Amino acid sequence: DALRLPNHKIAISSALAREIETELGDVRLGVVPNAVDLGLFDAPVRRRGEPPTVGFIYARSPIKGSDLCARACDLARCRISDLRVLAFGVDAPCAEWPLPAGAEFIHLPQQQRIPLLYAACDAWLFGSRMDSFGLPILEAMACRTPVVGVPIGAAPDLLAAGGGVLVSSASPEAMAEALVQVCSGPVERWDRLSAQAHELAHRYSWDDATSRLLSLLQDDGAPTTHLQAATTPQLAERFV
Repeated sequence: DALRLPNHKIAISSALAREIETELGDVRLGVVPNAVDLGLFDAPVRRRGEPPTVGFIYARSPIKGSDLCARACDLARCRISDLRVLAFGVDAPCAEWPLPAGAEFIHLPQQQRIPLLYAACDAWLFGSRMDSFGLPILEAMACRTPVVGVPIGAAPDLLAAGGGVLVSSASPEAMAEALVQVCSGPVERWDRLSAQAHELAHRYSWDDATSRLLSLLQDDGAPTTHLQAATTPQLAERFV
């Protein structure tokens, strides 16, 4: 088994590292979280929209959980009747995987447009059933958009540190409740979540990730213990 070889083994999230070690035992994993292009994914300070807008990645795959996100939007509209929905993705919508009524969908947006789509939203939904990281979480946060996410991939690490709401399970009801709180709760709370999301995302760049990767590759000793790293206050500073 390749993961048992005496070499450097690196995971991109604490959750992935825990999953691997649950199956294989201690295989001396280091963790180097993903980063995003902070020159591209950025947005100026803004206020919460009236009416609010929620976004998510659309995909015709159960793994990506866009059906959970769509259902959460429908449930949230029972309490926020004018909630707008925006989605984008590489798959075109179909009847088997419907979008919420009246949703705006952008098919294969150009890379330069994607940060504008994140910034057009007041909350971003992450509902993946399986994911090693979940890069849209970090992209949305970098654009000052609070994230409502299920405990998959990097969501527990990122959202526990601020900038969104981590729901306890992959439940559209739980996601809808958190979405309502973000989009219709005190505007001061939204301002705080938006600022925390941006601050956290912009404290960890591609250069930081590269430096951490090189440090682990050059270290002949044991890698940083990811289970400790994921629960320490320093996570909010540098994801470590």
